[in-house]
Amino acid sequence: MATATKNILLFLSTLVLLSCGAPKLDPLQVNKDYTVIPEIAKFYLVPDGAFENKGYSVPIKFNEVQDGRFGIELSGQIFVPGDGNKVFLWFLKQSVTQGWGDFAGDNYFKSFDPDKGEGYMSIYKERRTLSLEFLQKPGWEYVRINYLGMAYRKVGDYLDNSKGK
Repeated sequence: MATATKNILLFLSTLVLLSCGAPKLDPLQVNKDYTVIPEIAKFYLVPDGAFENKGYSVPIKFNEVQDGRFGIELSGQIFVPGDGNKVFLWFLKQSVTQGWGDFAGDNYFKSFDPDKGEGYMSIYKERRTLSLEFLQKPGWEYVRINYLGMAYRKVGDYLDNSKGK
């Protein structure tokens, strides 16, 4: 009887210890939709396999801003399967090979940190800017990317806002 009680107590104490120190997994509910992805890819970087997750957030908004006008062109979240660091590096490589420039400073770029599951970058090309925030929580097999795409009246306007354009 004493051995059975010790075994039960050992089992219960092990469960308590495991539940206290174990990282909590946040399973991601997925409802894939690819409808808007081709429209986004006309002007912005979008990796293969990217999708809008209709079950997770507010729908992504994309409205092409015509030349000579200013406005938010893209806002929302897309999801990409894979490792956060690899997805981040894909964006970094593609931004260079496709001619996107990067803004200098810590406010505009932070490499993906696998321990924190986050990173961000801001880039520009011609009259458009793109800010990306990467997030991958423990237990997720996808990376959530917050997109903010701005279109400016003309090339370089994003470098000088002091004229009230």
